[in-house]
Amino acid sequence: MGNKQTESWAYIAGLLDGEGSITKAGYRTHYNVFITNTNLAVLEFVRQIAGGKIQLAKKATSGKYARRGFVYTHRWYLYGESAAQFLRKVAPFLVVKRDIAQKAIDAYYSE
Repeated sequence: MGNKQTESWAYIAGLLDGEGSITKAGYRTHYNVFITNTNLAVLEFVRQIAGGKIQLAKKATSGKYARRGFVYTHRWYLYGESAAQFLRKVAPFLVVKRDIAQKAIDAYYSE
């Protein structure tokens, strides 16, 4: 990986650690990866580097988020093999979610 590319994956790993989740897909051995943010441009950057999709997750109609102008919350996500490939790239940079990421990688590639 080039220096710029390494920095991008490290940044995305920080987003996943702080604002993301890695969840098991029901009874299956596959995992889903999500990053939620009010700043759509941040998630567009993630999608540009890692692929995936972005959906409108929630609209704040009251409370502190609406008062601050953060009306929409967006969610970037990946499933299945794409999630496992993504986790392989960010795992070296993860701190908080490193163990669950490795569990997801092992679950997918041990089938």
